[in-house]
Amino acid sequence: MLKIKDNVDLKELEKFGFRKHIDVYRYELEEVDHLVIPMVLYVYDYERELKITATENSNTHKLDIIYDLIQAGLVEKE
Repeated sequence: MLKIKDNVDLKELEKFGFRKHIDVYRYELEEVDHLVIPMVLYVYDYERELKITATENSNTHKLDIIYDLIQAGLVEKE
């Protein structure tokens, strides 16, 4: 499981395009090839785990944002 490190202020996620709604940071991905297939990456304040919600047609290899978070030192494997 991947999670945001405890010493990271979750507001840092906003620099990567996440938007906060109540206690959840959301990053929405879409494929636009005549179809819009939503995929959402969630980070809950109280857990700090990265969770993905996707349709069965979603193309999960487009999750470059996770690599960006790892490169920035914000993510750890638990």
